[in-house]
Amino acid sequence: VVKKGDNVCTHDISYALLPNRNDSSRNRSGRCNACLYPNYVCKELSSVVTESGKDGIDDALEAIKEAEHKMELYRGHRARVKNQQDAIDRILKDHENECLQRKDNKFTRALLVADWKMKWEEKKSREITLQHYGKRGTSWHGCLLIYFQYEEEEYEEEGEMKVKERAVRYHIYMDQILATDNKQDAAASAAMIEVFMHQCSERFPHLKEVVLQTDNAKCYSCVEFIYWLKLFNMSFDGIRISEIIHSETQAGKGLIDAHFSKGTSHCIFFMKNYQRNKIIAIASAAGLAGALAWSGGIQNCCVQLIEFDREYMRKIKDVLKPVIVATTKHFTRANHIIFHACPGERSQSKPLSMENIKNLEFKFSVYGYSNVGKGVLFEVKLPGSVKASENVEDLAEGEDDETLADEAEDNVPDNDINNDLKDSMNSSFDYSY
Repeated sequence: VVKKGDNVCTHDISYALLPNRNDSSRNRSGRCNACLYPNYVCKELSSVVTESGKDGIDDALEAIKEAEHKMELYRGHRARVKNQQDAIDRILKDHENECLQRKDNKFTRALLVADWKMKWEEKKSREITLQHYGKRGTSWHGCLLIYFQYEEEEYEEEGEMKVKERAVRYHIYMDQILATDNKQDAAASAAMIEVFMHQCSERFPHLKEVVLQTDNAKCYSCVEFIYWLKLFNMSFDGIRISEIIHSETQAGKGLIDAHFSKGTSHCIFFMKNYQRNKIIAIASAAGLAGALAWSGGIQNCCVQLIEFDREYMRKIKDVLKPVIVATTKHFTRANHIIFHACPGERSQSKPLSMENIKNLEFKFSVYGYSNVGKGVLFEVKLPGSVKASENVEDLAEGEDDETLADEAEDNVPDNDINNDLKDSMNSSFDYSY
């Protein structure tokens, strides 16, 4: 699905990832046989239906047309999913290569994966049906730090001892239970990540920056979340968040989801074995944190019970609101954000005062999709100035899936599949009914 430079529009990443319509340098009418096969099948099926002469032909043809349209949309979706996965793989590969070059275990960069678990609902052993309903739920956030350590392995070859260098990948998980409330918004998400960064700074003093990977949930993909993380970068002299990268919608489950499943099993095991023959309940944030930490907890995992000042964060949000509104006029969702270092950044070791926040200036670049286009540079000056670079149309959100699919259908050539492949298909399949 994802292949650059082959002049085939549905294979060129830029086509599926919302390109600039003014870009005339790419051939949008070319397609390969694999791309055209679904269109060929739909065309042949339409011919069979039309020649049948039975009732309901118009309805059947409309259904086939809609099916072909949906296949075109799905093809673009898979290209977007693959593009984001490739970008994340490239980040990990860069970290691995850096580890091999440094040849020590003082890694300076890592990948941080963050996600919210579905709210934990109160559980009791021997729970009756009446107790199953009307539960409020406890917010459970997860973080995964992925980094590489340098190792040397000796081996013998032709009677001679040699050393093999390798970068070994390590995972550290953090389960974070929100005790303040159960609201999973941008402020809460940023607070969770900030607490985890402080913990990592103590554990790995040599770690200087991380790339944050999240899904496209609104609490992570909104403009407000970008500004919260930028404030964190400017108030903390330890680890800096250099980029935010989002995996594409419906991209499948990941390592953090598997960890959540393991954590749920650990909690159920706790209820069954903590005190036998007694009713055990996990009904509060503290109770959930205690259950996760029971009996040493889960391997390579820590547990945090977190409270934060909602009122103070509301005051900060009021200061940020003008620039949030101004930025939202340019975009509401982007899959890759790169923060630029600013004068005075990382020079403070305590939270910024409200007065300092009102006078901040910073920059960040935004990409609709990773490694696609030149990106849009935003220069922000509080309390309310937001300046975007001239190529802001690269983030155009008007070109949605439906528009791109319509354009793709218009560009299908008349001879929509080459004769050699068509002959092989006709010899392999019987379309008579």
